[in-house]
Amino acid sequence: MISDAYDFAEFLKAIINKDFQEMLEITEQECVEAESHSYTLMGNISYSRKLNNFIFFLEHRLRPLAASDQEFALYIPICEALIQKKHFTPSILDLFKE
Repeated sequence: MISDAYDFAEFLKAIINKDFQEMLEITEQECVEAESHSYTLMGNISYSRKLNNFIFFLEHRLRPLAASDQEFALYIPICEALIQKKHFTPSILDLFKE
C-alpha cells in the first residue's frame, strides 16, 4: 500500500507525478488493498470510500456526491498535474468553482 496510515492526502501526493492511466491503476490497486483490510483492526473503510470517490472522479470527470468539500478540494493539484500532461482540459477546474 502507498499509504499505510490510510491517509488520502498522502496517497494523492504520492501519485501526483503519474500519468492518467497509471494513476487510475494505482488508485484501483490501493482501493482493493484498503478494502481487503477494511474489516480488520488495520483497515479503514473511510479511506477506501475516498479512493472509490477518486476513481469515480477520474473515470467520469464529475464530482462524486459522497465527496466532502474538503476531500474534493484535494483533487485540485491532481487536476492541475493532469492538465499539464494534457490528460485533462483546463475546464475541469470549473468543477471546483461550484
